Amino acid sequence: MTSSKFIIFEGNEGTGKSTHISFASSYLTQKKVKHIVTREPGGTTLGESIRSTLLDKNSSLDALSEALLFYASRIINSNDLNLEISWNTKTPLNIQGETLIANETFGRGISKATIKDAEIIIRYRHGGEKIYSNSIAHSKSIKKLFQEHRVLPWLRDRVPLIYINKQLAVVPGFCIDKKFSANENEIALDIHWSGYDKVIQPEL
Repeated sequence: MTSSKFIIFEGNEGTGKSTHISFASSYLTQKKVKHIVTREPGGTTLGESIRSTLLDKNSSLDALSEALLFYASRIINSNDLNLEISWNTKTPLNIQGETLIANETFGRGISKATIKDAEIIIRYRHGGEKIYSNSIAHSKSIKKLFQEHRVLPWLRDRVPLIYINKQLAVVPGFCIDKKFSANENEIALDIHWSGYDKVIQPEL
């Protein structure tokens, strides 16, 4: 199984974190290991804006507000648009505190034949994604899909999107693209995401 790792450099100011990060990045580059260098708070456009606010000596933010901004920056960073996680579906994948599991079944889920030797990547929504469902004649935007299923707006960017050979194939728990959907009695993989119930707005 191929999985991503998140390497953290901790230390006080002036202890050489940036230097060691630079060394580590150079080493990974030499070894042709694909990687992303980021920082916290910061690392993304919005994250850097949060960083500027937190470092503003004239800021009147209280301790709780600062802590929440740190947490917000962490979530934004971990959901960065460049983040891609490979998955072979044979073993569960732990991602963002939740788990993706692919159970073999018949006629329900994605066709196992369509993913043979395929590249399977997990990404997060950044706007404009569309998927083709068997139940509709035309494509549907992921935004519209989430609205119809009452996904809480502030949690929509936490729903993993599964790409097969660079094409959006599955939004686990919500939709399967018709190109990858299994036919009746065909060997298939039913993909379960443990975070599904947590992102749905409860009925009143």
